[in-house]
Amino acid sequence: MAVFVSGSDESAGKNRRDQFIFAGFVATERDWSEIVAPAWDGLVLNGNPRIPYLHMTDIRSKKWREENGISSEEAGRRVDRAVDAIAAAEFMYPIGLTVSGAHMCDSFANVRVKLPKSKRSSAAFERIFFAFSDMQCSP
Repeated sequence: MAVFVSGSDESAGKNRRDQFIFAGFVATERDWSEIVAPAWDGLVLNGNPRIPYLHMTDIRSKKWREENGISSEEAGRRVDRAVDAIAAAEFMYPIGLTVSGAHMCDSFANVRVKLPKSKRSSAAFERIFFAFSDMQCSP
């Protein structure tokens, strides 16, 4: 059985009826753990100063950069390194999907999901699979 790992993120418009976009890269668990993760740690996270993670919303935030002791210039270098690392990993496959928020709201208007008690599993479950269920769908 093949096991895959992805590094991905999602974005939505101003309201839940707008487009929802999910994109990232996927690789085998072995490639991810033996190549991607160590390269990411060494090229992107490690440095002066070391940062705990790279998320575009945070690294663009002056407050986050100040809390982590990283300059705007160094933050830009980290993003450049991240792009270079991803571009060099030819074994990773890009993934992406776009979902109509309006269609999802209309299709799942009467669906309610009881999420698991575990915060970790419920967050992933809620954010990706049922991104538009159990919500207000008005503009």
